[in-house]
Amino acid sequence: MSIQGTVNDFYNILKNFLHNSNEIRALAEKQLKEYLAIPGKTLFFLIQLMQNSPEDFIRKLSSVLFKRFVAQDDFDKLWNAFRPEEQEAIKRELLEVFKKEQDPKVMKQICQAVARLAGQLFIHKQKWPEIEALIMEYIKGSDFMAENAFRILAELFTVDSGRFMANVGTLQEIFDSGFQRASGSCLVAVAGALCILVTEIDTVDTKIFEKYSAYMINLIEVLYNANDEDNLHEYLELVSEVAELEPRFFRRNYLQLSTVLVKISKKKDYVNDKLRQMPLESLVSILERMTSLVKKHKTQVLELCSALFDIAVSIEDEVDEEWLKPKEGYDIEDDLRYDDNVNFAVSSIDRLLSTLPDDDIFPVVERIVEHSMSNPDWRFHNAGLMIAGQIGEYCESTNKVKNLVPLLVTHVSHSHPKVRAAALYAIGILADDMKPDFQNEFAKELLPPMVAAVEDPVPHVQSRACAALTNFLEEVDKLVATEVAVVLLPKLVKSIQTGISIVKENAVSCIGSIAESAEEDFRKYYAELVQFLVLCYRQFHTREYRQLQGLILETLSVMAVAVGKEQFTPFAATVIELMTSTQDPGLARDDPLRAYLLTSWQRICILLGKDFAPYLHKVIPGVFKIAESMPVMGIGEDLSTGSLESVFKEVSDTPEEEADLQTSETEEKSLALQMLQVFSAEMEADYVPYIEATTKIAESVLTFFPNQGLRKDSANLLPSLLRCLKKANVSKDIMVAAGSKYITSLLNAHDKEIITEVKSAQVLALKDLYEIMDHFMSAADVKTLAERIFKYFKDSEDRKVQIEKYVKDCKDDDEDEETVEEGNAKMEDEEEYQKHLSYFLGAIEKSHKDEFLPEVQNLLSNIVQPYLLGNSKLQTVAVFLLDDLVEYLGVEKLGEDLWKQLAVRILNYATHAEHAVRQAACYGVGALAINGGAAFSSICVQCLTTLASAVEIKKDEGRKDLWGGARDNAVASIGKILKHQSNTVSFGEIWSKWLHYLPITVDMDEGKDTHLFVVETVLNNPEMAVGSEGNLLPELIRVFIKIFNKKLIRKKEYPKLAQALKKLNEYPAIAALLDNYYKTKLSADDQATLQKILSFVKS
Repeated sequence: MSIQGTVNDFYNILKNFLHNSNEIRALAEKQLKEYLAIPGKTLFFLIQLMQNSPEDFIRKLSSVLFKRFVAQDDFDKLWNAFRPEEQEAIKRELLEVFKKEQDPKVMKQICQAVARLAGQLFIHKQKWPEIEALIMEYIKGSDFMAENAFRILAELFTVDSGRFMANVGTLQEIFDSGFQRASGSCLVAVAGALCILVTEIDTVDTKIFEKYSAYMINLIEVLYNANDEDNLHEYLELVSEVAELEPRFFRRNYLQLSTVLVKISKKKDYVNDKLRQMPLESLVSILERMTSLVKKHKTQVLELCSALFDIAVSIEDEVDEEWLKPKEGYDIEDDLRYDDNVNFAVSSIDRLLSTLPDDDIFPVVERIVEHSMSNPDWRFHNAGLMIAGQIGEYCESTNKVKNLVPLLVTHVSHSHPKVRAAALYAIGILADDMKPDFQNEFAKELLPPMVAAVEDPVPHVQSRACAALTNFLEEVDKLVATEVAVVLLPKLVKSIQTGISIVKENAVSCIGSIAESAEEDFRKYYAELVQFLVLCYRQFHTREYRQLQGLILETLSVMAVAVGKEQFTPFAATVIELMTSTQDPGLARDDPLRAYLLTSWQRICILLGKDFAPYLHKVIPGVFKIAESMPVMGIGEDLSTGSLESVFKEVSDTPEEEADLQTSETEEKSLALQMLQVFSAEMEADYVPYIEATTKIAESVLTFFPNQGLRKDSANLLPSLLRCLKKANVSKDIMVAAGSKYITSLLNAHDKEIITEVKSAQVLALKDLYEIMDHFMSAADVKTLAERIFKYFKDSEDRKVQIEKYVKDCKDDDEDEETVEEGNAKMEDEEEYQKHLSYFLGAIEKSHKDEFLPEVQNLLSNIVQPYLLGNSKLQTVAVFLLDDLVEYLGVEKLGEDLWKQLAVRILNYATHAEHAVRQAACYGVGALAINGGAAFSSICVQCLTTLASAVEIKKDEGRKDLWGGARDNAVASIGKILKHQSNTVSFGEIWSKWLHYLPITVDMDEGKDTHLFVVETVLNNPEMAVGSEGNLLPELIRVFIKIFNKKLIRKKEYPKLAQALKKLNEYPAIAALLDNYYKTKLSADDQATLQKILSFVKS
């Protein structure tokens, strides 16, 4: 292209950007694009207009275009297209522009243009000594000159802060002089440059500049007192970035900062309303990242809560018509536009609550609610209710919210629609955060008003009612769901038929919640509702109903799971055809249907199992398309895109160990990978045709830098693919080749991996691969692998030493608690990783018993013994390793002497004070019983005595799950002794005591195995099981009822449980006792449970 034009022609094109005529503006845009395609002449035209145009707009627009020009990715190519003398001319003329400009607003754009060119030159190792000299000259000049020098510095800090930190002394001198300036705009430029520097450099280096924080806080007050809103807004944005990225910077002067910012937020006559929110946002950001400040400044935290509440009630008294009558396709997120102050305040207070000690949370919320309810203004009630809803996340007991419930019930029927919506919002949030206790406690009071609100005349209230019911009904008892369905389902159907889109959407979701809780009792509604929802899906197909269509797909799949495969099968073809027809045309990246389709396919596949195979070929292409796509990132003003990985590596300053970028695309890709894992796990041999393509997808993501979750998902997928080959009965050679390929890929990814949490996932995947492949390695291979794993243990210990040093240094430097907690979290990741390494070793021992034997002494001397002498976390890992040796090698391989030595070590830790250590050891005692053979008799009494002591250890209310897990493993191991060493013990005597310990409720896997043993014992010897005079019958019935009601036995074992109950009735003496106990001792609910169990008896 050749452009024949003068600078005047170019000027006219830019001027036409302001023309009233759309046609002339469009032509100007087209002509400008032609000029921008030829950089040589255009760049000089821009400089000429920046320098000579009398119009501010033209100088500003020229500066912006120049900045974008030189910001291009191919700057090196662009710059080198100029001759050296032209390059010098561009730099020289640009500096002349900078020196000449006097308009502050234009000057801001020129400073950015100068800085952008300088930054690009620095990046590409080009020299521009004049700019550095000019900056130093201007810093010493007038306030206006210094202001612009600091603006350029600020831009350059974002490009190459290290260049300036190399002369930190000079930097300090620059800021020392800068903060002595008198001009408000100059001080903003100085402080702004410091803000940017602080967010660009390493946290440890920010301490050098903390002495300036007092100046920066004083400047906020100066600007506020001068009513300088423009500069105050610009400056508060920068302060907010520091608060978010480097909150420690203000820790020494937090009290001063809090006082100033809260004062600024109280002014109510700003032209820009955001000036009330911005200061409080900064304070919240600092506190949630530095919770140690909360303890030191409780008074200021309460003042902050009060200021936030003031903002929450600062909304219009009249409700916007668009809120009262929203349009179709309305996004509930649009509420942020109407209630920006309320949503900002509520979310901020929620963030603050998370920083408070548990004992302080409820009094703060209680004070806010009392204050809000004492004022008749509906805005106070609205804010108070929405804030009250946040407390559930922080309450362990429903007693804390008991007094709120009558308030919520009353306000669901309040005269003002916003208050009704707020009450329903609070109920929904509390139900979600405190499930199922909240539902169990308050269903009777809350369900009737919520159900009535589904017919509210205001769509927003209707929608909130359906949403609250969705959350509430997800976790209610089956009986409650069944009862409410009779009344609620017709209302929901009517809402879907007549309501606007936001009502339809939440009504559809609510149907799914009812189905989920009602389970098979939902079957009587299923046929009618599935046809109704399919019809709705086809009827509401325009763009504004895409979210609704996604929710319909979700609900169809949820209902299918609830009613079961048999009821779903007649409708399977219709539902699946609906889903495939949606997927076939291909969906845009931002289409909400994509995620709903993925999760719905997942549910249908799990439900149908192998019967899903005929549909797999229709589904898999769409899933592959999402799984194969590499996320992209828009960059630059022209929104050109590049792969997320390449762009993120280029632009991110985030250390690799912290990189974890979440986007909608990474979330979808993660869903697709998880879905492929489900498909492969469920389809087994039928998935073999897709293994090669799936392998390529998984391996391409194993080292995907920007997202940790995707790396874990890809690792988890590989074992599922290998299982498919095994189920297909492929040859040993194919299995070994595929498994070895996966193992090599995972080991290489593991060795490159920096994130310990991801390493843990990779190690667990490796464990699974070795278990699936079974025996395939030589003794030399096992030795090499064992040494590699031993090295992983050592590497982890080395990292722990570094972490300990980091935590100690933080404490010595008086760092905040969060920094210490970060170190502690990394330490926990290492401890979990070591636990997974022990599982990995166990898989090798299990599959290569003889080959691993030579490594046992190395394992004991290099890892087990040192770890047993360490802290409780190390002892837990050591006991895991001992457990695996006695479980997988047993007395047969280890020999009786070594086996007994290991048994003594395990027993020594079976009553340990630390629950995790005790749990591991108690599990090991069970392994001793299973694989100890005749040798177990010599330690049998000691094992039973030790396990009984472990069971009786006092309950730890503060750590109920950990205590419960340890107790459950002790109880389960007594059961294993009864099962596997029945000839060694007095079975009846131990059995009668053991039943009192049941059921097992925390360790579900151990529990289900143990409860099955109880059922089988009753089936095999019912007279012994109930005791000599039937005295154990009440205990047995108690256990049966609990394991059925709490789903503590596998569903496939229900017929066996029913058969055991029926078996008791086959013995007249036992039947008489059971009949009497049934009629005189059992409640109506327990009687109903026994009848339900008996319904599973196979005819």
